[in-house]
Amino acid sequence: MQRPFLDVVKFAEEVLKSDSRIRYVAIVDNELHVLVSKMREGVQSFTSDADDRQCMQVAPNILIEVAEKLSPMLGSVESVTMRYEIGT
Repeated sequence: MQRPFLDVVKFAEEVLKSDSRIRYVAIVDNELHVLVSKMREGVQSFTSDADDRQCMQVAPNILIEVAEKLSPMLGSVESVTMRYEIGT
């Protein structure tokens, strides 16, 4: 069954709208190409845009590799999400 086309820019905007605590959204495809890299408007990044993009090209691969090792027990990987909580 083929999934419907996803407008990744609109999806990223909806993610940002869903929770005011979300500062940044990145969407990466299966080949680790960054499709969207979006900081919440009016929020200053802790890192440069280049650093964000570089991290998003490396981090998902590491997470997916770990998740795929668990796939015989848990099933195939559908998506990977990273979330950081900033300490106060």
